[in-house]
Amino acid sequence: MSDKSPLESVRMKVLRQHAELRARLGSLDRAAPSATSPAARTHLRLSLLRFAAAFEEHLAFEESALVDAMRDFDPWSSVREARLLEEHAEQRDRVERLCAMADEGGVTSAELAGEVHWFTQVLRDDMVEEESRLADLIAIEEHGLEQMTG
Repeated sequence: MSDKSPLESVRMKVLRQHAELRARLGSLDRAAPSATSPAARTHLRLSLLRFAAAFEEHLAFEESALVDAMRDFDPWSSVREARLLEEHAEQRDRVERLCAMADEGGVTSAELAGEVHWFTQVLRDDMVEEESRLADLIAIEEHGLEQMTG
């Protein structure tokens, strides 16, 4: 029997997913500047679509498993859930806009590469922040909310 809490199990899976997503983001960021030919741009667009599908799976996991795990111990879980859903909506919008931009003929390769770079940086920053919040939740779960609020 595992001695990990449901939240710790979710956290470990989120960290594994984040590692995979970071690798995909790195590949996108490296490929974007050289996507100057029609074939390379098509390849980048397909890579973005594959990333979008993997990212959607990740978001759905968090919205289900993470939210359920928070509800078990956190009196602020409804506030955290609302924040999570809002952030995920913004992230989904960014991914959708980027995929649409890659499909447009009116956007130069340089503009697309710049947008891909910006997107990858923002999403990496989002993951760092999310991982910090997960660590805070683990501390709350282990020590109680009063330990986190003084």
